[in-house]
Amino acid sequence: MEIVVNHLTRMRHGHVCAAGIDPATGRHVRPVWGRGTLGAQHLEKRGGWFALGARIEMGRTRPCGTPPHGEDRMFRDAEVRAAGALSAGEFWDLLARTARPTLREIFGPALRRRGAASCAVDRGFGTASLGNLLLASRPALGLRPRKDRPDQVRMKVDDGVLDLDLGVTDLRFYGSVGREPDASLVEAVSARLRKGEGAILSVGLSRAFSSSFEHAPVHWLQVNNVHLEGEPLWDGR
Repeated sequence: MEIVVNHLTRMRHGHVCAAGIDPATGRHVRPVWGRGTLGAQHLEKRGGWFALGARIEMGRTRPCGTPPHGEDRMFRDAEVRAAGALSAGEFWDLLARTARPTLREIFGPALRRRGAASCAVDRGFGTASLGNLLLASRPALGLRPRKDRPDQVRMKVDDGVLDLDLGVTDLRFYGSVGREPDASLVEAVSARLRKGEGAILSVGLSRAFSSSFEHAPVHWLQVNNVHLEGEPLWDGR
């Protein structure tokens, strides 16, 4: 199985998450490491395989996900092989071919509002946890200050049905695993969006967690990566 990486995201405690599109089927695949959670050592720039636009031959894999994470597939290190990379134009074409205009076309009716500006899927429900979103309206990117904590990268998206304010976990905004967000880079990408540059958003559902003690864990909607039409493979370095 070959994938082209289009999701590369920051997780807690120095971990990362990577996922890609199977060009043969247009379906998303999330590689799951059999020995734990992916880390910085799995990134291409650290000697691993994963980089946006990278073509990766995964070798033999087996399904290991539960709803809504049906894209999860366990892989073996020994069988993974780097297979080059797409050009910027090829990468954008693949994103556009697999993108949908609304969030519910990606995640289905299991995606429901949580609070005024968020969405989530309950544990054990849903048929997808990854997708590409091509909005008719312009998304807005920025930072949300938080008391005694690093600022949070956020994005406002409106697909005509759902008007949301979502967290953004694009690894490039953090420079490297574990760092605080790069405010100047966030502003640079935000300015390009304000000027009308086209963008495709790789979106996903988190692993289940609770926003407060009173609520059951759910899979929260987030923006995993922001792909710009003029520079689909922009680099945060």
